[in-house]
Amino acid sequence: MTDTTERSSLPPDVKHRPARRPTGGRPLSMTPFHAAGIAFLFVGFALACYQGLQQFGLVPRVSWVTWTHIHFVTIGAFTQLVFGTLPQLMAQKLERPAPSTSALGAAFLGLNGGLLLAWYGRAFGEPLWFDVGLGAIWLLTLWLFAVVLAMVLRAFGDDGARMRDPTVGFYLLSPLVYLIGLTFAFGLYSHGWDVPGGWYGLREAHVHANA
Repeated sequence: MTDTTERSSLPPDVKHRPARRPTGGRPLSMTPFHAAGIAFLFVGFALACYQGLQQFGLVPRVSWVTWTHIHFVTIGAFTQLVFGTLPQLMAQKLERPAPSTSALGAAFLGLNGGLLLAWYGRAFGEPLWFDVGLGAIWLLTLWLFAVVLAMVLRAFGDDGARMRDPTVGFYLLSPLVYLIGLTFAFGLYSHGWDVPGGWYGLREAHVHANA
């Protein structure tokens, strides 16, 4: 009785007003980065299982399995997901156009080509190819940072209130911190850097910057 009375006492426009649905902007789309990231994740998991069997002497020992399964998950999977998702998230947040399909396609080929070169150089003891591959990944990460920074600067000119959203800051920092971690990687294999903490300190800095 009470519910009926309360409903009948509401104004007509309130009773017949449709429920509001949250507007989240354009939905994120699947890209080649996402597909490659999923594939690398499964390959990395398979290599991790192989390494576990290797510890018990159940399979032939392969020297490059440890580095490969770790970096197939980090660069091969997570980095791919960042490249495929971050520009879309920033474009959605700031209501700006995302990078063109051709630009993303070139970045996709460059990122995966760089990963394969870095893997070949690391697995087969070729420091030059490692440097070339790592350099390609570093430059493409710098490109990603420039893309999201350009979106922020254009949005700042139109609506400065968007700049106060902390999410925008996190989106900007993610490729910047990753660039720092990639820079440390140059001193871990092909070049010896004399830094505080030595090689192990540099490795810790590399790992935590990429995390």
